[in-house]
Amino acid sequence: MPNVLHALDFYNRSNTGITFVVRSLIEQCQRLDNRNAQYALASVGDVDVTVPPGTVTETTEVTANRLLRPWRYSPQYAEAVQGLISRCNISVVHVHGTWMYPQFAAVQKAKAQDIPVILTNHGHLEQWALQYKPPFGALKKQAYLSVMDRPLFRKVDIFHAISMLNRDMLHKLFPRARVEYIPNSIDLDALDAISAGHVRSSNIDRYILFVGRMVPQKGVDLLIQAFGVADVPPGTKLLLVGPVESENYAAYLQSLISVSPRKQQIEWRGPVWDEAEKVRLITDAWFVAVPSRSEGLALVNLEASACRTPTITTFDTGLFDWSDGGGVLVEPNVAALEQALTDAMVWDDTERAQRGEASRKLIADRYSTWITGPRWMELYASLS
Repeated sequence: MPNVLHALDFYNRSNTGITFVVRSLIEQCQRLDNRNAQYALASVGDVDVTVPPGTVTETTEVTANRLLRPWRYSPQYAEAVQGLISRCNISVVHVHGTWMYPQFAAVQKAKAQDIPVILTNHGHLEQWALQYKPPFGALKKQAYLSVMDRPLFRKVDIFHAISMLNRDMLHKLFPRARVEYIPNSIDLDALDAISAGHVRSSNIDRYILFVGRMVPQKGVDLLIQAFGVADVPPGTKLLLVGPVESENYAAYLQSLISVSPRKQQIEWRGPVWDEAEKVRLITDAWFVAVPSRSEGLALVNLEASACRTPTITTFDTGLFDWSDGGGVLVEPNVAALEQALTDAMVWDDTERAQRGEASRKLIADRYSTWITGPRWMELYASLS
């Protein structure tokens, strides 16, 4: 197994999806690696999430320059990457993300030493493409690809796709490139240890749960509106759990709640960072709603299903096979979501449990680290 450097911008809670995917990826490779390969991590800014033991880390400060700070430029980052490559005898550099300076710097330093690069965009490319519609989207896409073609994309050896939707987008953008699909995954053993055997009691009042960042692409506004008009039993609550990233969007959500016919049944909590508390909250929910307008591959769907809690999510999450288990796929609009919420409230305890078990089996068969880990080991080894 080669020594691998993971390079990204933020390794912290504000970058939740990528942060926890990177941590999981290092952990699953460490568990399967019997040759004791070295793993390293380069990031910028504060680190408030644990790093897997044995991982060599370098964290540099983001510049105070107002023009360069949004790009997460760090004058010391390239040097830090260079140092990790030399000190850890790195054979593969795995870059996470697309838009920020740390990704560009990591690719440049890797290729300067003829080290192969894997780039995982984590679904950002199709999120960007879906957000900016033609004709302006086409112009932005053309300009971005033109500017970054040689300094970034042509230097990538493998583009990694986290979903089939992501894979198709990469093939369209880079038709001559090598693209490998390995989905995000969940460590079921670790999750079961966190849950400590906790199971949902039938005596718990039903509630619908949203867990995630409060940003427009997550579709929280759609959920609030659909909950207000869906046919749900009296007393059913909608719990919104997650950090606010846009004050304007948060104000918009508050305005929707204030005029909702069920505003008294909507509870907006802050983020839950304690893993055991989060697992209990997910396990006790009647179902988890993830109405994303665009998504790489929402981890909360995997987490909920691993907890045997079915989810209602959208076709735009990249989970093409979700209905093979106990999950429900809908279009990201109020009408479709309203119908899905209404239908889910008709489930009895038996159907809800059956859907939960089917969801767990889907994770075990296709989205567990025991499935993805060996594929990562093989992919890294093929480049070293």
